[in-house]
Amino acid sequence: MSAIPSIRRISRAARLQCWVVAALGLLWAAPFVFRAIADESAAYGIRVEAALQAPTSHEWFGTDASGRSQWHRTLIATAISLRVVSGSLLLALPLSLILGALAGTQEGRWPDHLIGWLIALLHTVPFFLLVVAVAALLGPGTGHLPWLIGGI
Repeated sequence: MSAIPSIRRISRAARLQCWVVAALGLLWAAPFVFRAIADESAAYGIRVEAALQAPTSHEWFGTDASGRSQWHRTLIATAISLRVVSGSLLLALPLSLILGALAGTQEGRWPDHLIGWLIALLHTVPFFLLVVAVAALLGPGTGHLPWLIGGI
């Protein structure tokens, strides 16, 4: 007999957990892969002679009016976006699990009322407006966005 359990013996919940961990791993690793693939000199370097070229096998999305590669700019933007999303998820998931468990176990008591009140307070202001207002106070850059979005 083999010491490794067969796929059929692994429970459905365990398989689901494996898929969730794999998806989170891909979400976390994707920004690093996209940044490694992207050529920053092609994305940010101005090449007037290559301006407004149609898509080719070298420039998959063509170039903009300054000759910058739209493909490499898309890869960099995707990496930034996925970094913010994965960072937000890393903060929001444990925070929501802890607060939800606390509110659920203390149903009808002051922790439940306080958590419910904070959630209702956050729902009175549109999410986008709240994020933009706090980001304006914190200053430029995307470094604080995962903490801000995940916390809200």
